Order: sequence, then structure tokens, then C-alpha cells
Amino acid sequence: MNSLIRSVFKVSVVGAAAALIGAGCAPVRDNAAPGVAGDTQMAVLTSDGSGFFDVQIMDMNGNALHLVDANLAEPVGLSYHPDDFFIVSTGYSTLLRVDMDGTTTPFNDAPIGTVYRTFVSGDDGTTTVSGEYDATRLDEDGNEIDSLSVGSQYCWMDSGAGLDVGNPAMLDVFGPTIAIWDTSTDTFSNVATNIGYSANILGYDDGGNYYVGSSYDQNLWTVNDQGETASLGTLTAMGIDAYGVKALEPASTNSVMALVDSNLGSTIVEIDNGGNLREITTAGGAVWLDMVTF
Repeated sequence: MNSLIRSVFKVSVVGAAAALIGAGCAPVRDNAAPGVAGDTQMAVLTSDGSGFFDVQIMDMNGNALHLVDANLAEPVGLSYHPDDFFIVSTGYSTLLRVDMDGTTTPFNDAPIGTVYRTFVSGDDGTTTVSGEYDATRLDEDGNEIDSLSVGSQYCWMDSGAGLDVGNPAMLDVFGPTIAIWDTSTDTFSNVATNIGYSANILGYDDGGNYYVGSSYDQNLWTVNDQGETASLGTLTAMGIDAYGVKALEPASTNSVMALVDSNLGSTIVEIDNGGNLREITTAGGAVWLDMVTF
């Protein structure tokens, strides 16, 4: 099972990490060697200093690689598509395709309601949309292929890789609960419930562990593939003065990149499943809304 999880997790995205200072420029840090071409990268939705947002791509050490000058208004979430473009949710209601040259076009073929963060499978480019009471899947071209609602039982806020290819995981804020969407039977099965408080951010590492956080709280939890839950403690206890998490994305077999709100502003850190934290970079005067690794 873990081999399946690793194969899904390594090539897929739900949201990433990046570095940026001032109005859209990420630092090239003297103490961090540039990443090797082809290695995992990260990207952030970053303010550009004029009221709009761009996508900054970096290596995993926080060195700037490429700025996608997209001039996005009111973006919410960021995902990476295996055909080498980004999917950005905007205004909580639409999805945009953002190409590497900054060109933006509508991605979804029909309105899909409330949209927060999305998960794009690197296996086939399928996009899973967490839309509060509705869960929606789009094919690689943005056409709706499945939609499922079970009334007010769940309120979906995030999604990620599931235990098997084609069956995504979803995070419900009511439980909070991690559930797997069995797309062959159109049912949800709970992996773990009662995970912390106000959890609305779902992440995972390449080893098959889920990570759960909140944009309103500094506590973090892990959940393994058997549904066993453990507290990692608070961000403060880990060593960073932060008060919420905006994104959790795969970094290694036992760690994630976390985009957090700290007293220094938007900051990216690496956190392993033992609660150890390593700071990667900060945004300086910019604002980072979401991140993705790919």
C-alpha cells in the first residue's frame, strides 16, 4: 500500500512552497546551493506590490527559478498540473489555467460553486475540488467527470492523494475528518476523525503519512495509513513564532513543506513527522497565499 501512496504522492500536488521578498522577488541565498535540474520544486501565490498576485517558482532551498507574471486578482489556491501549468482558484468560485508565460484562461467547463484548495493528480491530471458540501472531479482538460454531495454531513475544505490511485483524500472541517472518496462507488470512507481543532489544511509526505493543520490555529497532527492520529504539538514549540498554516505539501518520505503565518510574515518551513522544524525562507514584504510542490 505504501508503494502506491508514494507513487501517487511523489508526482501529485495539492498546494506548494516558495520564497519571495518584497514585490515579487525571491532571494538567491548564499548559504543554499541551487537545486539540480529535474529535482522537486515549489511555487507560491505571491503579491506583486500593485494589488495583484503572481506565481513564484523556486527550488526546495528557496532560490528563485522563474516568476510567472500572471497579475491575478483575488486568488485563493494554487496547484500544479502535470502538463506544466498551474491551476489557481480565484474568488472562491472559479478555476484558472495559468501557463508559464503568465497567460490565464478559464479551466473548468462549468461553474462548480465554492472553491478553496484543489488537488491535481500527477498520474492523470485529474483535479479534485473541495467545495464545502460538494466534492467535484475534473479531467485533465477541466471537464467535470464526477460530483458527489451527501448533504451537510461533511464540509470539505481541502483534498490530497488517497491510498489508491484515483481515490482522493478529502478533509472535512466538521469532524475534523480525513475521508477517502471511492470514485468507483461514489462513497466516502473515514480514515480518521476528531483530528484537532478547526483543521482546514491537509498535507501528506511521500511515505504515506497525512498532516493536518489550520489557518486559524498553530497545532499540527499526523495520521498514518492505518488511521492512527498523533499530535506534533504547536508551531511555537517547534521553534517558530507562527499562528496558522496556509499549506502543507510533500517534501520527503517523512516531512512536509509548510507555509505558515508568522510574526516575520509568510514563512516556509520543513516539518518532519517527529515534529522537528527547519526554516527555509520568508516572504519579506510580500504576502504568500498558498504553495505547491511539484
